[in-house]
Amino acid sequence: MTIRFSDICKKEIKAIRQRLTALWSSGISFRSAESRAAWMYLVSRGLKIPRNLQAVRFHPSMAFYEKGQLVGHFPGMMACVSAPDGAPVTIHRTFLTEDGHKAPVESPKKLCPHASNRPLQGAAIRLFPATDTLAVAEGIETALAVTEMIGIPCWATVTAGLMAEFVPPPGIKRVTIYADKDSPSKFHPKGHGQEAATTLAERLWKCGIQAGVELPPIDIPDGKKGIDWLDIHAGVSALQKAAA
Repeated sequence: MTIRFSDICKKEIKAIRQRLTALWSSGISFRSAESRAAWMYLVSRGLKIPRNLQAVRFHPSMAFYEKGQLVGHFPGMMACVSAPDGAPVTIHRTFLTEDGHKAPVESPKKLCPHASNRPLQGAAIRLFPATDTLAVAEGIETALAVTEMIGIPCWATVTAGLMAEFVPPPGIKRVTIYADKDSPSKFHPKGHGQEAATTLAERLWKCGIQAGVELPPIDIPDGKKGIDWLDIHAGVSALQKAAA
């Protein structure tokens, strides 16, 4: 009996799609009262609950595995990561506690595996309906903060690496990149977030799309590896509350 590699790949792709579909289907609307743990989490990060949020669901009990071993089940947010053509690629998960904190695990934020025929390159979490003007940031919470601050739909690219490879859908005329400001490192001497944002901006201009980069306007605090726009938003919110 001969087993063809293509047959193995097809079975793997089918299995991954089935798992992703089952996970997403078992989620509930983010507007549901049952999503309270996720609301509390966002509020704890200094954010409001967006009314027009899309591509995000709440899951009451997601299985968390570490090194192949089941650690436990946690409530959390699920976000659909979509390819440039809008097709779903995989799911980003944020594991939480019942009272709205990050789950007490090593990596409370994880991407599910994706099928080999649906690469992550160019993908993003489309948190809001897009116009011809779009903003992008790395993390979900950072993207929510950007939209709350400036009113422009902001999508999350999940990582700096994926930000550099982001491909906007047709019809987008301008992209503003709200980059993380990261400390220099051996492989990223100018900071990973800054380098990714510059790479994306330069590529977008070559494609005929206007692009600009916005960096947090303050220095990285001592003891931190970086600072992002969620930090800026939280600082502004704190000042507003103090002045009230």
